[in-house]
Amino acid sequence: MSQHRLPICTMKITQSNQKRAEQPSRIKWWGLREEEAAVTSLIQLPPITNVDETWQRASDDILAAARSELSTIETGRRKIDRKTWLWTEQVRRKVREKKRLYHLFLDNKTEDNWRSYREAKRCANKAVTAAKAAHYDEVCKRLESKDGERFIYRLAKSR
Repeated sequence: MSQHRLPICTMKITQSNQKRAEQPSRIKWWGLREEEAAVTSLIQLPPITNVDETWQRASDDILAAARSELSTIETGRRKIDRKTWLWTEQVRRKVREKKRLYHLFLDNKTEDNWRSYREAKRCANKAVTAAKAAHYDEVCKRLESKDGERFIYRLAKSR
């Protein structure tokens, strides 16, 4: 008669800390349209000696001016689409009020608290709908303008 017993083993496995490769930060070139005068005033072109050296110095000066005026963005991070264009001050106030009333309802579950929460929820939804409609109207106007073609490609790239 043989006994079959399972062996018990305790193991500790450590997770390896793999760091992502450092990527250079990107310049926010899309802000150049508003800040063009400030950026161009900072650029000082070097005297022409030879083509390669002049090109290198000019590109370094342009990049330095753009970094200082337009700022940079870190690359390699995941983008979380929070729809920041949606959060106007009015929408923010309505959503906070709705959340406050919901927590009030959770603390004291009465019919009045429920009704006030539902009313605040309706108001918040109306505010969000109005903000979305205003944003999409603005997007349609931008698409119909002369820069609309570039804007379409930016929209497609961001999706």
